[in-house]
Amino acid sequence: KLFVEIAEKTKGQPQKPFSELTVAECRAGADLFAAYAGAAADVPYRNTTAPARDGYPIPIRIFNPDYDASKPMYIAYPGCGYILPLFESNAIAISRVAAYADVKVIAVDYRICPEVAVSTAIDDAYDATKYIAQHSKEFNIDPNKIIIGGISSGAHAAACVTSMSRYDDELNIMHQILLNGMHAL
Repeated sequence: KLFVEIAEKTKGQPQKPFSELTVAECRAGADLFAAYAGAAADVPYRNTTAPARDGYPIPIRIFNPDYDASKPMYIAYPGCGYILPLFESNAIAISRVAAYADVKVIAVDYRICPEVAVSTAIDDAYDATKYIAQHSKEFNIDPNKIIIGGISSGAHAAACVTSMSRYDDELNIMHQILLNGMHAL
């Protein structure tokens, strides 16, 4: 249905190659994701922030915040091509993971481009993850049972965070779940 609506909205309009679209043109279609995302799962959540290395407060949403701390938890990074403001659309899917897997999930709303460089988005993902691990009592988690992942650019961010954590004795990633992600160098 989404693709039919996109085709109808763009019928008769000159088509540009994806590589020639402006950021504004890409973002103009982002509202369609929310329109077809459906309803969020009925799970408790709370919003808070984690500090980035430059002081920016990275928004995070904790689904099932009071979940059993002895069990693994999942940190999810949204798919957005690093340019689309799709946190809320991703949060709907992430709420469903929290409900159906019966697990605590923390969604990280890293900054997007071109307002910042891609490296800043990846640093935000890393900084939020490390902050959560270092504040395990506050987040009611076991810092040795962290699973991270995402879809698309979120999978790329997760791969980068995992790679960066190899050199950080204070951050242990238990597993990663990468869906349709780019390879991290």
